[in-house]
Amino acid sequence: MKFTVVKKMALLVCTALLGIGLLAFLSHQQMGKVYETANYSTVNSVPSLVALDELRAHFSKLRIGIYRHLVSVDSATKEAIEREIDVDRAEVEKAAQTYRTLVSDETDKGFFDREMALYEQYVAGLDALLMRSSINGTEATGDLAQDTRAIASQFEDLLDEHFAYNVSLAKKAAELSETTLDGAFTLSLMVFGLTLVVVALLGFVITRGLLKQLGGEPDFASEVANRIAAGDLSSRIDLRSGDDSSLMAAMKTMSESIQRLIDEINHMSSEHDRGDIDVRIDEGRFQGDFRLMAKGVNDMVAGHVAVKKKAMACVKSFGEGDMDAELELFPGKKRFINDTIEQVRGNIRGFIAEMKHMASEHDLGDIDVRMDEGRFQGDFRLMAKGVNDMVAGHIAVKKKAMACVKSFGEGDMDAELELFPGKKRFINDIIEQVRGNIRGFIAEMNHMASEHDLGDIDVRMDEDRFQGDFQVMAKGVNDMVAGHIAVKKKAMACVKSFGEGDMDAELELFPGKKRFINDTIEQVRGNIQALIEDANTLSGAALAGRLDVRADPARHRGDFRRIVEGINATLDAVIGPVDEVMRVLVLMERGDLSERIETRYQGRLEELRETVNNTLEKLAQTIREVRTSADELTTASDQVSMTAQSLSQGATEQAASVEETSASMEQISASVAQNTENANVTDGMAA
Repeated sequence: MKFTVVKKMALLVCTALLGIGLLAFLSHQQMGKVYETANYSTVNSVPSLVALDELRAHFSKLRIGIYRHLVSVDSATKEAIEREIDVDRAEVEKAAQTYRTLVSDETDKGFFDREMALYEQYVAGLDALLMRSSINGTEATGDLAQDTRAIASQFEDLLDEHFAYNVSLAKKAAELSETTLDGAFTLSLMVFGLTLVVVALLGFVITRGLLKQLGGEPDFASEVANRIAAGDLSSRIDLRSGDDSSLMAAMKTMSESIQRLIDEINHMSSEHDRGDIDVRIDEGRFQGDFRLMAKGVNDMVAGHVAVKKKAMACVKSFGEGDMDAELELFPGKKRFINDTIEQVRGNIRGFIAEMKHMASEHDLGDIDVRMDEGRFQGDFRLMAKGVNDMVAGHIAVKKKAMACVKSFGEGDMDAELELFPGKKRFINDIIEQVRGNIRGFIAEMNHMASEHDLGDIDVRMDEDRFQGDFQVMAKGVNDMVAGHIAVKKKAMACVKSFGEGDMDAELELFPGKKRFINDTIEQVRGNIQALIEDANTLSGAALAGRLDVRADPARHRGDFRRIVEGINATLDAVIGPVDEVMRVLVLMERGDLSERIETRYQGRLEELRETVNNTLEKLAQTIREVRTSADELTTASDQVSMTAQSLSQGATEQAASVEETSASMEQISASVAQNTENANVTDGMAA
């Protein structure tokens, strides 16, 4: 009968298990005995000793309580001691009950029964002793106390013997457990040795047969098999001479076939990696199922390549912007390729739609619109988030830059702007360039304005400091200021001609709103010409003797009106005294010498008034004197000589008065001439 490996191993295992089972059974039996003897001290001896010790301790406390009761004289204290005695009695009885369950043999039981008999005798006389102690005191209890003391001594001596007996039982149990342990160990060694010999013999026979079938050591065979299973075909397999049927020989053949197949697969894989996806495994190098495997790999790879080509053709169309490219529906689990392609198509379309929507909204001014990241998953969501974050970052930078530019627009050239990182730094450079150009422009304008305020109107902005539109702005400011200065110069040239008396000086007609300059110049020209016309009229009237002619102030406005009113007032101030003199002279011509010039004047005109009034006064006095002399001449004839002399004297005085009157008239003529000259001067001033 030929045993298989399984049967051989089963025989070996069964033999080993039988030996181990026998060994385990005997060990269990012996160990049970050892445990029983060794555990005796734990379950009996030690608890018995503990119970006896508690019994002795509580009995001692009971005796001490009785002694305290006997010597105490206070009834309250005795009552308290009695309660303690009751507790100790209960504890003694409890310890006795505990030990009753631990009695190990008849001797032990004899000790316990005698102890309990002595304890009952002791307790029987205890109540009477305590009652007599409570009633009669210590003297009346002497005989009873002596009896109980003797019983207590016997009880304690018996407890000591009982305790010693339990100790001896514990020692005997320990010695028995050691003896049992030695016997169990010897028996276990005998069974183990027999089992080991039988198993070793079977193992030698089985191992020899296995080595022949395996073709080598099992560990090496297992290692080789594990390596082959793990894909490591590098193990060297050395066979015994003539070995062509062992497991190692079969594994060597299998390893070589697998290695050839792997080499072919690696060759095909490397060629495919280099781009030659038409390379196939050489099926002619293999036989049997290995040839089928090679053909299957070729067909599988060809199928995958075909599917990949179709899928990549569709992806290529996506890359070329054709999102409508079609892809055939693949069968079975290859359908995931269609799902993947459609998912890519949908994600790209959705991404493009979201980007277009965001771009159109941003173009319409709604820069807060973002791509809906919730529409996408994975890297598409990361792409959408990246686009949103990128756009938000650019918008944030733009807002900050525009806030700074807004501050520039509001006149705050010191507005700060954070320093942007990386290539965004160009924004800081541009803002600072704008800030510098604006500040330079302002500085140049302020410099030009201050120089113009100081009178140097030829100062211009330095256009070469600027570039581009800033240079155009500087040139525009210069041209604008130069244009205004040119207009001002032309207007001032015309005004200068007015100052030089040329009222016909021409001024070009300025365009647009500059026309007000022409209007102003023409208004000045018209006002001056109207003033000259009125002055010429007054001068001509004065030369013609029409001293009552005056200019019309209503024709003029402002200071021009005040000039005309001043000229009229000057003429009134000059002509008024002359009219008064003429009025008085007309009355004097009519013989009325009583009228005087009452209006007071200033300067020479006041002197003229006083001279005319004095002349009239003196002339009137002379006439009065002449009348008086004539009256005296008619009344006294005898005073002819005297009268003649008086007449001679009166004629002399009259001649002097006439000369004085003549001088006054000459003075009046001189005043009139002076007034005429003043009028001419006024006319000249008006001209």
